[in-house]
Amino acid sequence: ESAATYDRSSGAGTLVTGFAELVPLDQPSGQVRAWDPNLRPQFTQQWNVFAEYLLAASMSANVGYVGHNADHLVTPVEGNQPLPGTGDPATWLPADQRRPLYATAPLITNISTTAARGRSDYHGLQASLRQRNVNGLEYLASYTLSETKTNNLGYYGSGGVAAEGAYWMNTYEPEWNYGPAFFDARHNFVFSANYELPYGRGRRWGTDASGLVEAILGGWRLSGIFQARSGFPITVVDGSAPSLQGRRGNERPNCVGDPVPSDQNINRWLDINAFQRVARGTWGNCGIGVARAPGYRNIDAALAKRFSIGGERAFEFRVEAFNLTNTPSFGPPGRDINAPNTFGVITSTVSNPRTVELVAKFYF
Repeated sequence: ESAATYDRSSGAGTLVTGFAELVPLDQPSGQVRAWDPNLRPQFTQQWNVFAEYLLAASMSANVGYVGHNADHLVTPVEGNQPLPGTGDPATWLPADQRRPLYATAPLITNISTTAARGRSDYHGLQASLRQRNVNGLEYLASYTLSETKTNNLGYYGSGGVAAEGAYWMNTYEPEWNYGPAFFDARHNFVFSANYELPYGRGRRWGTDASGLVEAILGGWRLSGIFQARSGFPITVVDGSAPSLQGRRGNERPNCVGDPVPSDQNINRWLDINAFQRVARGTWGNCGIGVARAPGYRNIDAALAKRFSIGGERAFEFRVEAFNLTNTPSFGPPGRDINAPNTFGVITSTVSNPRTVELVAKFYF
């Protein structure tokens, strides 16, 4: 790597001198990038087994197990993390002087390394009940009980959750970050349904209704989706970085009690007394995802009416409501024990307020 500056006072470079004017930069400095020579594509294994049973002519149940295992996942790694000093941490050398490459490359600080050292696994029980259209009613109910674990969050972030961070707490102990994945929802239930109201031509009642009555009361359809899931993991951190070694990953405290208070609410979702700051120069024993954020609930619904105009032409009017009950689903609480005034306090939501839309469609 080299650098040469040309401006109006120096004039342009010439082909005659070639590279003679370039000054080699033989002292790399600052934060640099690196690629692990063992970088390779990930290896993924998946397996499942299901059984389906016909409960009635139009109703079936399905239950099964799904498994997944992956290794060599792409991971960001800090390649020049300071090593621990000797003796009293108060007497340790400055962090940059304790970096492994300090003796040969003292100006290099962090090394953003792309490696393939991540792993993950998933185990899930999946069950569903399906009712096919009978008298205008059809529905699908699905439930999943699962667990997803990994030792690295990955490069691409985890908005809306209190996750562990992309880099490992301690580069030299990646398995300390093995735990629930940031998107691990232990329980997940979804129910969707469509119901054609039984009034109007071709339905149970109102088959002989006049044109005006049919236009007003006939042909209505109600549909909706309900979802409920348990909360995502919360990884408690200590922003004071007591290890004096970590540089990129979040550091964690010691776990000394139950993080869930007896009077849990949005102003006290976590009990700060369940955590203890570690001694300087050491690492905390709290794992990944030691607590859970609030769960999520939502209902979307739609009421539609179709007007036949003749032939294949039709006009449809629909009212759609998102978050029909206007129920708030709260985000994760503050989780940094170094900020006790906000620790355990929830100040955000992950759901949108109720929205109602009027939709008109013309089919031809």
